[in-house]
Amino acid sequence: MCQVAVVAISPDKQNIRHAVAPFVSIEESFSPIFRKLAEEKVLMDRILIFCQTPDDCSTLYLFFKDR
Repeated sequence: MCQVAVVAISPDKQNIRHAVAPFVSIEESFSPIFRKLAEEKVLMDRILIFCQTPDDCSTLYLFFKDR
């Protein structure tokens, strides 16, 4: 590798959290997020959701869009 950057300090930030939860179903896993989003709207903290496939992203998008 050329021009490798070494991070010598922890990149942890107090305003960034990492969580992993088991996936049961879209309804069960994402309904709490949807309810919070419906309540807080643009004031809600940002959430990054990683999907395994583009189809998973599409299904999740439609879940939020349809509600």
